[in-house]
Amino acid sequence: MIIYKSQKRSSFSHLVILIGGAILFIDLIVAKIIGALIIALGVFILYAKTGIAIDKSARKYREFISIASLVFGKWVQLPEVDYVAVVRVRLSQLKFRPSEITFKQVEGGFDFAYNVNLIFKNSPKRFLKIYTSDANDGLKIGMELAKDFNTQLYDCTTSNKKWIESSQA
Repeated sequence: MIIYKSQKRSSFSHLVILIGGAILFIDLIVAKIIGALIIALGVFILYAKTGIAIDKSARKYREFISIASLVFGKWVQLPEVDYVAVVRVRLSQLKFRPSEITFKQVEGGFDFAYNVNLIFKNSPKRFLKIYTSDANDGLKIGMELAKDFNTQLYDCTTSNKKWIESSQA
């Protein structure tokens, strides 16, 4: 079984905990209970992890949420994987830094992430995003998945897109 967990932490959970703490200062018993519940919700969100588990032998996958040892998610039949793609995704607009008179564009001005996707041609669901990382990790994980599913890897990390056979690694 292959498991990919999301490691990003949400600043939303910190905001929820902060709001709950602010509500605790209200001098009403109901407000203190609500504040404690909101803090508990924020801690739950902070420690919850999301991810995808793939069971290759049963050809199933599930998108899950886990907190401690509890895992929630429904197993779904995995369609036939046509290929694995590593795709560059732009996260932000151009970055600028201040100079004496004006703002100048920073070298290499965009932030990118790299999504590793399983691509299905003959399925209502066309792709399944498995993992998000930097370019090197994405290509490494993409190559492992291509080997596992005995298919090709489509490298879209640069403008020069190319096919990589899983036997080349």
